[in-house]
This record gives sequence, structure tokens and C-alpha cells, in this order.
Amino acid sequence: MIFIGNFIKNNDTEWEVGYIHNMPFDPVNGLGKTEEELNQSGAIVESVPTAMVQEGKIAVLVYNPQTKELSYKYIDTEKTKEQLQAEEIESLKTQMLAMQDAVNAALGL
Repeated sequence: MIFIGNFIKNNDTEWEVGYIHNMPFDPVNGLGKTEEELNQSGAIVESVPTAMVQEGKIAVLVYNPQTKELSYKYIDTEKTKEQLQAEEIESLKTQMLAMQDAVNAALGL
């Protein structure tokens, strides 16, 4: 059993999970609460799905309290300064090559 909690409620069917405890009932490392007490502040689930790795995305674990299911939503990450600069350099290279082709064509080369 796994405890999930600290939800951010986006709507009635999508709550972002902010906390996961893999051993909530462990006598040493557990939360020291009953299942009923834990269900008042979160939910008990059997397992947490594995997120897929997607470039440029962050996986956010979400819980649907109506179906009691977990899933992931994937949101875009912001590009770093280095990524933006690399894209700009590639764009400028492409423009420069197009201009060079136009000059060569005008000169009959």
C-alpha cells in the first residue's frame, strides 16, 4: 500500500500528487496513522505507475478521486538559455545560406 497526498486540486477529476509515502504502515518508518486517518488527508493506492520519459516534458502524477486511478500528465518545460541560443544560431545559419544562394544566383555563379 502506498499513501499519496498534498494534492493540488485542478478540477473534480484531476488532483496533482504532491507527496508519496511507500511504507505508510511500517512500524519504524510509517506515518503512525490508520488507513481511515490517512484517507482523510490523502488516498491509499496499490501502486504508482511509471512515467514515460519525453524530451522537453515533465511528468506530473495526477489522481482522479472519482475513479481512484493514477496517471501522468505531461507539461512542456521551459527552454534553457543555451537551448534558445542554439536554436537562434541554427536559424541564422539557415538564413545566411539562403542569402548566399541568392547572391550566387544574382551573380550567375
